Amino acid sequence: PVLKTAFWLPINGLNQVYLEKFFVTGGKVQVGLGQTYYNYSPAGDFVTINPAYQASVNILAEQPLFRGRGPVATTAPMQIARANHDQTWHVFRATVNQVLRDAENAYWETYAAYQDFEVRDIAYRQALETVERERGRLQLGEGSVPDVAQAEEQCEAFHIARTDAENRLVAAERTLRRLLGLSPSDPRPIIPAVSPSDAPLSIDWEHAAATARQRPELAAQQSAIEAIEIELTRRRNGLLPDL
Repeated sequence: PVLKTAFWLPINGLNQVYLEKFFVTGGKVQVGLGQTYYNYSPAGDFVTINPAYQASVNILAEQPLFRGRGPVATTAPMQIARANHDQTWHVFRATVNQVLRDAENAYWETYAAYQDFEVRDIAYRQALETVERERGRLQLGEGSVPDVAQAEEQCEAFHIARTDAENRLVAAERTLRRLLGLSPSDPRPIIPAVSPSDAPLSIDWEHAAATARQRPELAAQQSAIEAIEIELTRRRNGLLPDL
């Protein structure tokens, strides 16, 4: 005779269907049902019921005594994730502060470049008027050729200075446009409307030091150190014996 037996076994462990609960202490409790299916062919005289199911209810309780015991090991991934989240948030705040600072600096650089260009432009126009006046005096016989040459040379120097100031203004406007998210080809000129104001400078060093300690850059580094310390504690726990 030929004996054929087929088993319907759980994939892992004792149970096919189970309810499992983990605890912060590192232990777990599992309650479930395991079932095995028997099918003999031919059945033979020793088998009363064929095919047959054999079921069992299993209760499993585990508690690590060394490795993996306690909140240090069980809650470490959650604490590391929270520290990494805090670090990411502080880095984002620092990036926003950097963008705002760069935009403010770019605005005042544009303001200074605009004021410098206006001064250079006025000087260049006055130099042109001086050249025209010296040329008129030369035609009337009241001036001289050296005076005209000197006026033209000075006018050319003012023209070069005006061109340099205009180039600095264009570069400052481009930087400000980039930080503001404007297109570089936007034809609208940027004319600063807010001028700097004079205010008394009073520095509270204690308040400044307290504020500096709360900067997001330092908070991000503190969160990174916290995550590394938790990971170090978890790895030390992993060196303990498994019992």
